[in-house]
Amino acid sequence: MRMQVKLLARKMLVASVLLLLNGCQTAPLKLEDVVSKVTGESSKQAPEVSDEEYIEAEYTVFYDQGDHLKELVGKGAYSAALKLFNAHYDFFLDNSAFTGKSRIDQYDLQLSKVAQYLNQEVYGSKVAAVRTDLSKFTQQPVAKEQWKAMSDAIEQAQSVTQNYRNNSLTEILKYTSEEVAQLEVLIGDVINSAKSKATVAFSEYIKVSTEDFFEVYPVDVDVTVSLSEASQEILSHIKASDHESIERFISTYGSSLDVDTKKQIGNHYVSKFIRAKQGSSVNELATVMEAAVKAADLGVAPDEIEGLKISFVEVTSKTLLKEGQVEFPASIDMNLPFQISKAEVKDIFTNTQDSDYTIVFDVALSAVNRRVAKRDRAGSKYLSGHKTIPNAAYTARQMEVQNAQMGLQGAQSQLCYGYGALGCSIGKAISVGVHSATLQEAQQALVATPQTLDEPIHENYEYSYSAMDVRRNLTANYYVINNKTQTYFKDTFDISETRKFNLAYDIKGEDINKVKLLKKYDSEEIVSTYEDSAMSVKVTQLLDHYVQNIGDEVSLKNEGEFRAAIMYDKNEALTSYKNRTYDARPLNDHRFDHVVVIYNPTGSLGSGFYVTPDLVLTNYHVIDGAKYVEMKLYNGHETFGKVVKSDVRLDLALVKVQEKGKPVQFYNKNSLDLGSTTEAIGHPKGLEFTVTRGVISAIRKKESIFDTGGKEVLFVQTDTAINPGNSGGPLFFDDYVIGVNDNKLVDVGTEGLGFAIHHSEVEKFLDEDF
Repeated sequence: MRMQVKLLARKMLVASVLLLLNGCQTAPLKLEDVVSKVTGESSKQAPEVSDEEYIEAEYTVFYDQGDHLKELVGKGAYSAALKLFNAHYDFFLDNSAFTGKSRIDQYDLQLSKVAQYLNQEVYGSKVAAVRTDLSKFTQQPVAKEQWKAMSDAIEQAQSVTQNYRNNSLTEILKYTSEEVAQLEVLIGDVINSAKSKATVAFSEYIKVSTEDFFEVYPVDVDVTVSLSEASQEILSHIKASDHESIERFISTYGSSLDVDTKKQIGNHYVSKFIRAKQGSSVNELATVMEAAVKAADLGVAPDEIEGLKISFVEVTSKTLLKEGQVEFPASIDMNLPFQISKAEVKDIFTNTQDSDYTIVFDVALSAVNRRVAKRDRAGSKYLSGHKTIPNAAYTARQMEVQNAQMGLQGAQSQLCYGYGALGCSIGKAISVGVHSATLQEAQQALVATPQTLDEPIHENYEYSYSAMDVRRNLTANYYVINNKTQTYFKDTFDISETRKFNLAYDIKGEDINKVKLLKKYDSEEIVSTYEDSAMSVKVTQLLDHYVQNIGDEVSLKNEGEFRAAIMYDKNEALTSYKNRTYDARPLNDHRFDHVVVIYNPTGSLGSGFYVTPDLVLTNYHVIDGAKYVEMKLYNGHETFGKVVKSDVRLDLALVKVQEKGKPVQFYNKNSLDLGSTTEAIGHPKGLEFTVTRGVISAIRKKESIFDTGGKEVLFVQTDTAINPGNSGGPLFFDDYVIGVNDNKLVDVGTEGLGFAIHHSEVEKFLDEDF
């Protein structure tokens, strides 16, 4: 009774507010009309409208969604009531603002009727029908012919339950259909049962079909897990299949097989492939290689191939390595599941029972080619020095000291008299102590603060950088010896690889971004390490080449004849290499053909000239600190070279060059007439291919410019203009080189004192090893 009174009081309060608000209306509302709206009672009936229009009604404090639900259920419009509930689910889940009760409980009568309509009239027959169809597949596994019907039954049942669950009313347990819940359990049981029997079904399926099992099986299963669980059944199937059937199986399921199963399949595949080829005229090794390569291509490389033993012999010439024709070695990667052992040439003729085949590998040529399309420049900053500036913090510390002094003075000057003198004196003492401590701290901070600061001075500069392609080419002669038939096949094998690098030059040591730039660019050391490293040659690459090019075999008579054949092939490669000539274009002065510009990676520039078709002579100080240098020829071609020899005392160095050039002729007489005209070709101050003229001033010995001690060096003294950039270039007497331009005396009032290393010193340097 008390609750009803409170409720009526609340409604009367709302009515009173509305009457007050109604004061501005022309025709005031009557109290009984207001109360009837608040309580939901009205003498007017809602007009007959469609289901959609019911959902789109406008709600007020007098007419809310609950009132609307009652109205629809009262008229039997259950479909519209269901739509209303779905659209305003959050409203019904909330508590009533007037009663404080759950609206679900408040409208339970209406919602129960809507649920009965949904469960029986809408979904009763649908659920029964799909349940009947799905019940046919409770016993697993079912025959392959029924998989489509089973898949359809699962899909239809899931569609019915999903559509049913799309209604918000089904989220409230007491309104949910038991038949639907039972159907959901049945769907899960059928799917789980089918999954548990997938391995059995798969084992039977692969016996009769080559199509993908996992695309037609009625339920989704984890392919990798299923294949792993069926590994024994798979291997049993593989054992009973021919190599072509295995290929089809791998094509369908190979990507999802585990590593161990793949290896075992690979073993069976190779064995069956070889067996299928037995009796044919195909070479045994070629058959095995073909099988191994195909297995690798299929992704099932075997871990062993029984019954075939191979020995490997490498006979690359140490002389060619030394001479530089073989610029980098080869590393053989034994990536085949054969029994492979290393041997010597003599073993081919003495231990023929130890292997079925012997592979002899000989690197005939390996070369490195650097290609730089262009050189660009980029800007950075470097620390050029420091400047002294006032320290603002020192001024601030001074102010703090002054303020502390003033505070202390104020505390000390405080007067105390009268009845409060004692207390005042105590306070003054405390104040003086505090201010004294503050002053002491300020003074200490001032002493610790420098009056000036060193500010760094940064200046802009440019460094150069190049995008470089380093290409490595390797040519090898190889011989495949059949130890059973004592015959061999020989051919040439080529392989190449390219790697890209970004190199920077002239980066200053004081660059403020040096660490960042060094990370951004590759170093010369990284490039050199790559160029000198062994190129990996896989045995599969070599033998695949053999399979593709196999031809007539040659009888293997004796070790001497075989060694002669190897040497003949070596010499043929060497002759081809040595016969490459420089194709010079006509020039007014052929001497310029001999000369090159040498760029040191550190940024310096010098001169050099060809002394053989692939060797350039220059000064040691031109290439100092570099293993490789870039070069430019008079015809505009760009190339590079590797420093192969140097002598610091003589200040001479030899560079092996990528592009062939035209060698100079050295003066061949013992005497040079003083006063004879000389000409120097070089690049003074970066002015490339400049010729300057002078005379022979003297022939004299003097200390090496590097002060190494020992013998003095013989020089040609000349007044021919020699400047930075001429170093390493030739000093000509007519068409003959009489010296290598090296240095000059620089002093106030001193001119025309240049020195070139005498040709006799140069020729002795060249004759030592070349």
